[in-house]
Amino acid sequence: MCQHLAVSTSGYYEWCTRAPSQRSIQDRIMTEQIRHIHTMSDRAYGRDRVQAELSDMGLCVNHKRIARLMKLASLRGVSRRRGYVVTTQRDRQAQAAPDLVKR
Repeated sequence: MCQHLAVSTSGYYEWCTRAPSQRSIQDRIMTEQIRHIHTMSDRAYGRDRVQAELSDMGLCVNHKRIARLMKLASLRGVSRRRGYVVTTQRDRQAQAAPDLVKR
């Protein structure tokens, strides 16, 4: 496996025994806070509102980091916009109306 991934065996075993980095620990804690805020909002809040809630809690977090953590945790906000639905089916065999205005 190490040859296939082009990684030395000593590097692999070093990685296995290495403690998690400070950033990964902070990301895990931040993800739990984001998940809590998202759940308390009935799964409606997106990145912007989650960031506002975190800033109300006194945490200054970049919106890109929040978006990355929400994507990794499969969390999505609810959009209020309705989708555009086309209900008219055009008859492709019908002849076009004549251009009486000569446009």
